[in-house]
Amino acid sequence: MPGFAGGTGDLKLTEAWGTRDRYTHNWDAYWNSSLFWGLSGVHYNGSAAARMTAKGQNCATYMVRNKLSAAAGTISADFSCNPDFAVYQIGFNTKWTPVKNLTSTTEMQYLGLDQHFTGTAMLTPAPPKPSAMYESKDQNTVLLEVRVQRNF
Repeated sequence: MPGFAGGTGDLKLTEAWGTRDRYTHNWDAYWNSSLFWGLSGVHYNGSAAARMTAKGQNCATYMVRNKLSAAAGTISADFSCNPDFAVYQIGFNTKWTPVKNLTSTTEMQYLGLDQHFTGTAMLTPAPPKPSAMYESKDQNTVLLEVRVQRNF
């Protein structure tokens, strides 16, 4: 957006990458298991202080839109803006097909978000989340899924 938070309105260099793979083993005609994994990430070039870089423009926009500043007391002393992130997952599943077009699957996954913001900031998200000091930190979760699928 030209003029917004000191932005120039031109394109800035940003790097994104990703990979995903799977290995499936067929135990017999009825059972198979898979191991799968994926990694992806985004890197904004430059520094948060340099508004002529991708990271600088992203951070300036984030700070202005959320009305964040050390003077207003809306960010912690250890706050730093860095929109770089990576997402990763690894999982395993086992499928049983007792008859044609009927499959029972059990799957477990570990998913993670490696984000690079630090500190806390007073944010006003969309309802129903309240306005509050939110801490920037990595997020991880484990997923267990059991599914029965019948195809017609």
